[in-house]
Amino acid sequence: MRVLIVEDEPLIALSLTAELKQAGHEVVGPSRDADEALCLMERQCADLALIDADLQGSMDGVELARALYVECEIPALLLTSEPTETHAHAYGALGMIALPFDPSDIPESIDIARIVLEGGQPPSAPRSLHLF
Repeated sequence: MRVLIVEDEPLIALSLTAELKQAGHEVVGPSRDADEALCLMERQCADLALIDADLQGSMDGVELARALYVECEIPALLLTSEPTETHAHAYGALGMIALPFDPSDIPESIDIARIVLEGGQPPSAPRSLHLF
């Protein structure tokens, strides 16, 4: 699966990139903010976006998830420490991954998102993943 990573913390972005590549996913980015992510999507495609809900800049992660879904039809999983607040405003998001999470949960969460996008019934999910 082609996954766009949008994370403003460089070490977290590197960790997410490494976990996804090791699991066989193609990583697009990572992007540091919404503007960079939207610009990148003009040149490349992604099947899913993995977005920090607390992005700084012109849009936060929830707004970016909405924009990617409306403009590019790209669904998202949001990384957040405040899952209930994010859930209430998560148009365009399939779900969220609650912080803190085990880095090994990320590839499994992406695989579950793929199953959902294909219309399937996902198996049990990591504790940190909450689908909407």
